[in-house]
Amino acid sequence: AHPSGITVVMEEKPKKRRDRYKIEPTQKTRVEKATDEIVKRTLEVLCKEDVFPKRSRWLMAYKIADLINDFHGFVQIANEIEVRSHAEFVERHKYQTLAIAFLKASDVKMTLAVDVMKASANKLEFWAGQYNDTLRQLQGWRNKDEKRYAEKYGSLTEDDKTQIERSIPIL
Repeated sequence: AHPSGITVVMEEKPKKRRDRYKIEPTQKTRVEKATDEIVKRTLEVLCKEDVFPKRSRWLMAYKIADLINDFHGFVQIANEIEVRSHAEFVERHKYQTLAIAFLKASDVKMTLAVDVMKASANKLEFWAGQYNDTLRQLQGWRNKDEKRYAEKYGSLTEDDKTQIERSIPIL
C-alpha cells in the first residue's frame, strides 16, 4: 500500500497511457484518518490570509508545514512496521514517539504564531480541537501497542527508551 492510503494495481494492456493505473482506496485506521485530517486542516489554516497574512507568512507557516508533513510521514512509517520481534517493536515505538513530538512541535509553533504574529486565534479553535483529538489518538495507539507488544516481545528496556529519546531531534 502507498503511504497515502491508496493501492496501485497494474492493469493488463492499457488502451491509453492515462488508463495504465487504477487507484483503489484502502481501509484506513482511526489514527490514519485523524492524521490525515490534522494535516489537511493545518495546511488549510496556513493558506488562509486572514490567519497568516502573506507579509509575515514566511516567518512561521513554512516551519509548521514542514513539521506537520514530517509528522504525517512518521505515522505512516510506524503504521507500516509489522512487529514480529523486539527490535521491530522498538522501531515502531520510535516512529510513534517521533510523530507525537513533531505534532506537539507544530502546536508550539502555531501557538507562537497566535501570540507573536497576532494570527487569528478564533480561526484556530477548530484546529486546536483537531490537534487535541489527534494527540489523544496517537498516545492511545502508542500505549496500546506498548502493552500488546510488551506481552509478546518483552517491555521496552531503559536502553530502548534512551535510543528512542536520542532519535528525537531538537525542534
